[in-house]
Amino acid sequence: MRLVTALNFLLNDEAYRNACAVFMLEVSAFAVRDRKIAEAVERYYSVYLGAVEAMAAEINPELSASQRAVRARQCVALIEGMAATRRFLGPDTDRAFSAKAAAQAVELLLS
Repeated sequence: MRLVTALNFLLNDEAYRNACAVFMLEVSAFAVRDRKIAEAVERYYSVYLGAVEAMAAEINPELSASQRAVRARQCVALIEGMAATRRFLGPDTDRAFSAKAAAQAVELLLS
């Protein structure tokens, strides 16, 4: 399943997660003070949300556009929160961050 593969990479690839987490935290901090950076971050999340909304349409075609938008934001918040906090929560929580568990949570939100 594409969703599990993508989430496995986002949540479990140590090098990617560490580099990306630091980069996104720094970019977000700059975005607060710089309008051009904020616009770039907004474009990034617009594309990201669009991709998740498209997944929602595949998983549950009966969702309205507004329902897909809300659920996409919930999914992105879940994924981003898991990716950003995993390193601070320690190795005892590895099961909570499995790609399969994350995919199930995202699918539940999108269905």
